[in-house]
Amino acid sequence: GILLKGQFDDQNLHVDASSRREDDAVVLKVLQTSIRLGSLPEAIADLDFFSTPLLVWFLDQHAMLVDGSWPARHLLCMCKKISPDDNERVVRLVQKLLDRMHASSLNEKDLSSCNSSLSCIQERFG
Repeated sequence: GILLKGQFDDQNLHVDASSRREDDAVVLKVLQTSIRLGSLPEAIADLDFFSTPLLVWFLDQHAMLVDGSWPARHLLCMCKKISPDDNERVVRLVQKLLDRMHASSLNEKDLSSCNSSLSCIQERFG
């Protein structure tokens, strides 16, 4: 199952979600079949869910971030949790961020999320 951990900070609940390796395939299958509904990507972003298989799958879905169907705020979670040894995926994630920042559908909130994500990458990887 998916492990949810929560903590309160200044009256806000912060939830962190992680999964066991065998559950990643289930999460990805559900994602692939329900992505058009829009609510599942929002829920994954709200939970700050991260796994390497989710990241790999996401990086192969070019249009999802650029067209705004994937929440830009979830990229910060990915940037915080991606392995420092995973240079290729870090570069691909930065490319996704830049693609989103140059999309015609970019709004102020997404721009802020993308800037925060790029700052996180810069701080972590130089």
